[in-house]
Amino acid sequence: MGIIRELPETLISQIAAGEIVERPSHLVKELCENAIDASAQNILIEVSSDARSLIRVTDDGFGIMPDDLPMALKRHATSKIHDVSDLWRIQTYGFRGEALAAIGSVCRLTLTSQHYQSTSAYRIQCDFGLLGQPVEVSHPQGTTVEVRDLFENMPARLKFLKSPAYEISQIRQIIRALALSYPNIRWRLKVNGKLDLLFSDTSLEKRASSILETPTVFSYSSKENNMECQIYYAHPHDKSHSNKSVWLFVQKRLINDRSLFAAIMEGYRSILMHQEYPKIIVSIVVPPEKVDVNVSPTKSEVRFTEPGKIFHLVSSTIRRALEQNSSLSKGLDASSPNGTLKSTTLPINEIPDGYQTNIPVFSSPAGSQLNLLHDSSTLHLERNGSIPQVHIPNSIIREGLTTPPDTKISSENPSSHPTFWSELKIIGQVRNTYLVCESPDAIVIIDQHAADERIRFEQIQQNLKSQTMAFQKMLYPLLIDMSPEKKEILLKNKNEIRQLGIQIEEVGPRTIGVTEHVDWIEESCLPQLLHQMAHELLEHETTLAVADWKDHWVATQACHGAIRAGQALSLQEMVALLKNMDTYSFSSFCPHGRPVAVFYPFRELEKDFCRT
Repeated sequence: MGIIRELPETLISQIAAGEIVERPSHLVKELCENAIDASAQNILIEVSSDARSLIRVTDDGFGIMPDDLPMALKRHATSKIHDVSDLWRIQTYGFRGEALAAIGSVCRLTLTSQHYQSTSAYRIQCDFGLLGQPVEVSHPQGTTVEVRDLFENMPARLKFLKSPAYEISQIRQIIRALALSYPNIRWRLKVNGKLDLLFSDTSLEKRASSILETPTVFSYSSKENNMECQIYYAHPHDKSHSNKSVWLFVQKRLINDRSLFAAIMEGYRSILMHQEYPKIIVSIVVPPEKVDVNVSPTKSEVRFTEPGKIFHLVSSTIRRALEQNSSLSKGLDASSPNGTLKSTTLPINEIPDGYQTNIPVFSSPAGSQLNLLHDSSTLHLERNGSIPQVHIPNSIIREGLTTPPDTKISSENPSSHPTFWSELKIIGQVRNTYLVCESPDAIVIIDQHAADERIRFEQIQQNLKSQTMAFQKMLYPLLIDMSPEKKEILLKNKNEIRQLGIQIEEVGPRTIGVTEHVDWIEESCLPQLLHQMAHELLEHETTLAVADWKDHWVATQACHGAIRAGQALSLQEMVALLKNMDTYSFSSFCPHGRPVAVFYPFRELEKDFCRT
């Protein structure tokens, strides 16, 4: 065993720099956060094309006093922490001195600043840890930090940097995140002297619309136990195939958290398909003593004292927002004046090039005689081999839409739901699969199976919540052998599994017994389902596994009992289906996240026929 020695100060600083600054984007983040703490209103970031030869951040904040410049580049020096208790109620982003000292050890750093109470500006340099003396220079109020030759003295760190294009893309992401947290600040990024990003000071709604790349954005907020969750989101039809469209903030810090990401996806349960992600910004604010933001040096992770409550806050906020959004039940983007739900739609002349319109349009199943082709947000109808057979009831031809018959609808409060679907004019049925309807603005084509599948899914879910399920008691318990770990995790979640429709009891050290189950779960499926559920619970350590399987089973049951594709419907059956669709919030999505309807706006029809 070697002799224990105290590390030299230079090596200590380089180790600290390696923890704080792993790549150029982390350096930009630290410098921009310092500018925010200095109350800057304008922040300019300039980087070279290789993202490391030059990084310069200039702000118009309150600046640094001349006598404090040398101290700002020393380790463990800060104006933000005074005693141990301050660590648990941090209200600022970071420790300016701590970050600058570490950064200065791995680059050539120049710090120039004029304090708002000073008549002169001063500059100090630090070359790979070697600190110079302040000199008087000309500089407006605020601070400029210039970094050159980043990691030049650390070849091992340079080796792990990726391509310049990737590193610059990471810098863009950092600036977008900070721009979301501080829409009142004007942000500019220049790459190799050319303007690359510009975010003028504006409202958070407009900033969210720009960064989410959607012309319409909805907002919703809720509070529970002194904790607040604010969300900004696009219509679920405007989705992404990458989780990069999900932005998560805690105390205005962009963070990565698997549990909270799962909470966001829980809010979108049965609305998005597998490997689809929402476009959403989630901002959480909690009392400082309930969160530790110093878990990692880069502050990209946090730890909560009550993680379960935070999980519920996020998932329930998203779910309530979606349920109260009237446009989701119609499948169209429209604002809702009720509650705290708001939408912001950019004027047409402000929508950047490349944006698509917010009318959801999807292709029909392959092989259909009626092809729905999506091209530049325009839906075209064309014949495929033969003329599509459209069934139009004689009653509609003779006297228009007849009076809808009385239909029993399972709903706790039907009057609280919009009446979009039942107000559509029914034109007919195509291939005994799609209902063709007319709204004031568009032709609406509805997948009858997907629509009825959502209705049945919601009805079964209501029965599960109200515990009105019909259990069938078994004469002898169904015995299932499994590992002790699986048995224990299932018994721990016994109540949740009971709500799913399965009653289990402990029978032996490696055996559980199923004593009751709802009649729509086949007995032969129980062993495999419980084994899989136990595996999920052990893997993720969350009751989401139970909820996942519940939705899977309910969706399967709803699918089996729903109206089938190819099934001819009478006018009364079509009317009843549309009326039932108005009963539920997510009637424009099937339980698997597929679309229930497509819309062909009349303005597009007129354009295709050259009438406009």
